[in-house]
Amino acid sequence: GQCATLPLALFMLRAKSKKFRLLGKATLVPSIFNINEPIIFGAIAWNPLLMLPMWIQGIILPIVTYLFTKVIPFAPIPRIQFDLWYCPYPISTFIATQGSITGVIFAILTFVLSAVIWFPFVKAYDDQKVKEETAAIKA
Repeated sequence: GQCATLPLALFMLRAKSKKFRLLGKATLVPSIFNINEPIIFGAIAWNPLLMLPMWIQGIILPIVTYLFTKVIPFAPIPRIQFDLWYCPYPISTFIATQGSITGVIFAILTFVLSAVIWFPFVKAYDDQKVKEETAAIKA
């Protein structure tokens, strides 16, 4: 959750592969509302090329969050429990941090960092799918 798959869905919308682009269209709205199962089981599960960035994010994003909330107190740690997990990420961050703009800025920064992590893997997978689709058309 927390924007880790939203960049993937957005990248999939611009993919050259028809299958990958259709999957992006199907998973965009659930990803906006932090419902990650369609994209996880549609694209990432059993796909080592897309599992790797998910694991990398599982290490990098918590470290960055720790640094920017505890070490460098840039964004506040959420003060209230916000149970509406399906609320879009920057909005839920704004509510959970009691209106902190720096919290929203940090949410956007983590989104950008997540996109940077996803990009090379998505590009490689899209190129692989385009080659498969081209070979299938020629055959």
